[in-house]
Amino acid sequence: MEDVRKYVDFTYVVAGILSAWLGIKLVESIWQTFEFLERYNPVLMADIRLSSAVGVLIGIGLVITLRLNQRVYGLVTECGIELKKTIWPGWNETKHNTVVVIIVVFIMGFSLWFFDVIWRTLTNVLYK
Repeated sequence: MEDVRKYVDFTYVVAGILSAWLGIKLVESIWQTFEFLERYNPVLMADIRLSSAVGVLIGIGLVITLRLNQRVYGLVTECGIELKKTIWPGWNETKHNTVVVIIVVFIMGFSLWFFDVIWRTLTNVLYK
């Protein structure tokens, strides 16, 4: 169980980065939608605006809140434990299954095309 926790915590770090990026995009788009807020969007340092900082704080705050919630952390840990039990296919099996999928897709595409041609021919004969 201890080896699963490091993956769970890594997942939270990645979720924090993604939610910070999403928070930046969301807050900046809301900020730009309302023209009167544009006056209150100063540059804090370098190219970082107040709206970007607010977006990062919202995103990271959300992930920290979810991490500190024992129920959510327990559910994510259970998912990690179940993924640990998964038997992943080997490289040869993956290649074989990929070939099977490509062949099935080709056959289904050909059969749909074939029936489409038949149906189009029938409707052209009937409506002329």
